[in-house]
Amino acid sequence: LMRDAPALTGAVLLACDQPYVDAEVISRLIGERERSGKTIVASHYAGTLGNPAFFDATWFGALLSLADKSGAKSLLQSHPDDVANIEFEGGAVDIDTPNEYASLTSHEHKQRG
Repeated sequence: LMRDAPALTGAVLLACDQPYVDAEVISRLIGERERSGKTIVASHYAGTLGNPAFFDATWFGALLSLADKSGAKSLLQSHPDDVANIEFEGGAVDIDTPNEYASLTSHEHKQRG
C-alpha cells in the first residue's frame, strides 16, 4: 500500500474468519476515526480490543515492523492513548475449524427456519 498508493491516509485491517464483519462495521470504524481524531480505531468485543481495526497511515511502518508471530493487537496494547473503539459483539465469533463453521451454519439455519 505504501508503494502503490502513497496518498492513502489509512486502512482497515480485518480477518477473513469473522463472519459478522460487514460494510456497516467498517463504516463505523471510519466514522469513529473522524469523530475521535484517534489514529487507531479498534473493535471492542468479549472484553478485548481487536479486528477489524482502522490504522492511520502513520502506523503503516509500525505494522510492517511487527514480528511474524506478533499481531497488530500489540500496537493497541502499547499505545492506548492513540486508540478509540467501537462496540462490535459479532467480532467475538470467528471460524477457525470446520466444526466451528458447521456449528455457525447450523445455528443460522435454525434462526431462519
